[in-house]
Amino acid sequence: MNESNMPLRAVVQRLNTTGLFDDQTVINGSLAVSHRSSPARDELILARYAVGDDRQFYRSNQTHGELRLMRETISVGGIRRRLAEAAESVSFEVGDGLKIEVGENSSIELLPSDDPQTGICARYEIRLSARHRGYLSQAGPLVAYGLPSFESPEQAVRAWIGLRPFHGSSDARLGNILLEVPLAAPRLGTLALESEQMMRITIVGLPSETPVEVTGVWQSGDAASIEQFAHKVLGDVVEIPRPHWAVQVAIWLVRADSLITDFYFESANRCSRSRRILYPPIPEANSRDPEVLAQILSGEGEGLEFKPFLKPGSDKFSELIKTIIGFSNKRGGSIYLGVSDHQEIEGVEKELWDAGAKDGGNTLEERTRWYCALVRKLIRDRVSKGIDFRVESCRVGGKLLLVVSVEEGKEKPCSDVITNDVWTRRGANTVRASVDEIKQMIASAVPVRGFFDWVRPTG
Repeated sequence: MNESNMPLRAVVQRLNTTGLFDDQTVINGSLAVSHRSSPARDELILARYAVGDDRQFYRSNQTHGELRLMRETISVGGIRRRLAEAAESVSFEVGDGLKIEVGENSSIELLPSDDPQTGICARYEIRLSARHRGYLSQAGPLVAYGLPSFESPEQAVRAWIGLRPFHGSSDARLGNILLEVPLAAPRLGTLALESEQMMRITIVGLPSETPVEVTGVWQSGDAASIEQFAHKVLGDVVEIPRPHWAVQVAIWLVRADSLITDFYFESANRCSRSRRILYPPIPEANSRDPEVLAQILSGEGEGLEFKPFLKPGSDKFSELIKTIIGFSNKRGGSIYLGVSDHQEIEGVEKELWDAGAKDGGNTLEERTRWYCALVRKLIRDRVSKGIDFRVESCRVGGKLLLVVSVEEGKEKPCSDVITNDVWTRRGANTVRASVDEIKQMIASAVPVRGFFDWVRPTG
């Protein structure tokens, strides 16, 4: 629900709507700018203002050469005043009175609330684009006495801004001011299926002066059946009948002035909340949150690697084969599918639905089993017999991951039976084994016992 190319005046008018915001709510701002001595000006790299935890930032300013890292805490009312000033002067004030020139147009997007236990409310994300964008081109390391050290400007911005995921120099949000302004208007609370035929919705923050209603639409899997609904909100609970054929739902909470204050969407391959209603988590998926999360946060290494979802038969799938062989020729290891190189847990639900459209089944559980079985077969067809591995699923932070666990090979050197390549691990990289490394594998291999090794001599 994104409105782009909005004049700043229109954004200010939206923020002045009665009953949408609490001006006393506090948000934290982190920003990074490049200070150019010639010509003398500050260029925005990235700024983000958002509600965090109860901890407020103390105003701070760190300088690493041309890179300036700044922080401040400000109220929603303060943000609204700064936006009103920017609408007049086309410059937005950030930390310590620094003003950044911005474009006359901006974008505003309504982000939905999450499950009540997460504490994430519906909010507007307002994006302002700076006229002069700073770049992450300065070489590292960034080391200064009395200040935290960073390996590079990219790492400094990633750590300082706290925006996950952050894609470094290729991130499309560079050169923007991101303002996440929480709404104090009514929002959707708990959503639950009371039965197969009824959804129950609680409403949080119901006002007394502005009427609201819950409106939405059910849809079948083939989109042949569609049923709309609308219910005036008279209390803190609304019950919505669910057709037996419905496998997709979109729900909006809308005020009498037609402003949407929250929404929920769920289909087979995506959901606007971290917890699904129509498609609950896979019952048998292993839940080892603390153990797996600690392993992921430790980062890639000799026995750990992260990969996105891999489509069977793709070129990227061959990288999985190399890594498995490399682990087997070392001390074993684990490969997590659905985790980025920067340790962001992204999950594989959507990709499983797309990959298994024809053969995978009609539920996420069936498609997960289908994919794991197919991956096992494809691996077996490519690797030598001495490789032991498992392919299974687990959930971390509510996201579904796939894990390939590899044991140390018993018959080294292990290889790719199609290309005859022998791979090994050097740190966090999979490389082709050298002649000396292959000789060492052969020397350290556990001998395979035959029949006569088990026969005890008699007499």
